[in-house]
Amino acid sequence: MKRKLLLPALVGCTAAYAACHSGITVRQYTIKTSRVPKGKALRLAVVSDLHSELSQKRREALAALLQQEHPDLIAMPGDIVDDIRPQYGAADLLQRVQGIAPLYFSLGNHECRSQQLATIPRLLGRYGVHCLCNSWEEVTVAGVPICIGGLNDPEHPSYQFAGGWLHDAQTVFSSLEQSDRLRILLSHRPEKVFAYRAMPFDLVLSGHAHGGQVRIPGLLNGLYAPNQGLLPPYAGGMYRHPTFTHVVSRGVSHYMLLPRVCNRPEVVIITVCRE
Repeated sequence: MKRKLLLPALVGCTAAYAACHSGITVRQYTIKTSRVPKGKALRLAVVSDLHSELSQKRREALAALLQQEHPDLIAMPGDIVDDIRPQYGAADLLQRVQGIAPLYFSLGNHECRSQQLATIPRLLGRYGVHCLCNSWEEVTVAGVPICIGGLNDPEHPSYQFAGGWLHDAQTVFSSLEQSDRLRILLSHRPEKVFAYRAMPFDLVLSGHAHGGQVRIPGLLNGLYAPNQGLLPPYAGGMYRHPTFTHVVSRGVSHYMLLPRVCNRPEVVIITVCRE
């Protein structure tokens, strides 16, 4: 009798497990601000932590999803290219999404570990990606004047001293304080809130936490995240601070050996409109 029940139980557990972590979900947020002109709205898609996805099927699904969502701009705050997996997974995804919307990218810790920092911007540039390495651009998208910047990850090899990253965070973008444009920052690390509070940005986009791996919706937003440890305060979601709004993507990564439980890979869609 026990053997007869074993197979259905295994099938049921497998199905429940797959439902908890497979597939890509779309998570939507709305932000209202006076920096958006009347009658205009900006639709942002956030794609983080691709980690050079190996599965062509998953890359195709992600590209189709982005096409379906019709974003005005696609932001990629790091770890699109992995330091171990081959780069073709990232290149294939970028080729598929090229032309959907302008693509903006900042470096994550895995790109910084890859020892290919000289070639990654060239790789991404082939597909029209704007690589923001401690830099910014002023553009107008969907009728909304934007200043979009990217901050290098703290693991960038140029930071040989502990205070180097913080110094750049405090000084590189200081001239933007007087800008009346909507100011958006791509910065991979969600735990660096102390630095973002002092920076002149209205919206900060991060990844890195992978949703805390294990979630219990309504009870536990994340069990563990790198550089945050157990019960991470910024595992994923939208966090409002006095001077800026912080959106942390749970990322699109998928590892069979590091399963996501009740924590599906996600594309974040943010609508920024007039308050």
